[in-house]
Amino acid sequence: MGGRDVITVGIFSAIYFAINFAFMLLGGYTRCYGFWMPGFIALFTGIPYLMMCARCRRWVQSC
Repeated sequence: MGGRDVITVGIFSAIYFAINFAFMLLGGYTRCYGFWMPGFIALFTGIPYLMMCARCRRWVQSC
């Protein structure tokens, strides 16, 4: 795993946690949204996770 892959993983991880944090903050406003929050988080944080897996294919296949 080279330096470029480490930077890519770091960027996508930061995006992942930022999206997760935003939805967690929004989940505190209403009880109804809190019920659906895990599904929304999985739906919207799955995008940067899959992009990270596609960009760092060598690292994912070695695990």
